[in-house]
Amino acid sequence: MQIRSSRDERMRAAILILSATAIVGQRTNVTSRAFRIIGSGFGNLTWWKVHAIRLLSHASCGEEWSIPTNLDSRGGTTMLQSSGTYCGNAVFCSFFGINPQIDPANVFDVAQGPASLKDAYWAGIPQANENTVWLQLDFAEAQTVGCVQVFQGRSGPIKIASTLSLQAKTMDTDEWEEVVTVAGRSCPIPYGTISDDILINNCCAADAWECTAVTNLRLALELLPPAPPSTSPSTPPSMPPST
Repeated sequence: MQIRSSRDERMRAAILILSATAIVGQRTNVTSRAFRIIGSGFGNLTWWKVHAIRLLSHASCGEEWSIPTNLDSRGGTTMLQSSGTYCGNAVFCSFFGINPQIDPANVFDVAQGPASLKDAYWAGIPQANENTVWLQLDFAEAQTVGCVQVFQGRSGPIKIASTLSLQAKTMDTDEWEEVVTVAGRSCPIPYGTISDDILINNCCAADAWECTAVTNLRLALELLPPAPPSTSPSTPPSMPPST
């Protein structure tokens, strides 16, 4: 019977670990104090309608990994910035400010979920000479993020982002780094063909964040290598008793 040496077992375990690392191929999370969620590929953009966003610390995107945003505008310490917010009447906005219904902070409210199509949302616009729209979170303490979920408006005159990206500021150089980019998802019902009340009952009302219209900016799920076999030599078969 062949007995493997402890050296052979160690080499086999090392090969298994290297193979698992190659399968993963990318990071499983990113740690930073600042994150940007970016929408692009709008076509003829009027404004980007975003209903809900949440950050999670694990790439499984499970509810138990949700990260509280604690925005300063809601009494917390996290600062929120954006590329801009749409205003149909510049004179009105200059006197009264942004309509609370389209404030970017709305998308991070705890009660705001994928089914809240007709309630508060964010109407995002790009900065001058840019073609991307973004929201930026600056946390007081570093956060580890493995997934970001975005629920944007339905297709039609109110444009949706065909591409969504997550960026994070590096901890050492303080520069923006692209973490993950995916194709944007949205409710498949075209704008104007159905009322918002009916749409809520047909798009994400039952599935919540598991809805197929939610865009998941998900990093790689961690793959753990199989446990190496025991390094102790196999026990030789017992010999029959001598007579």
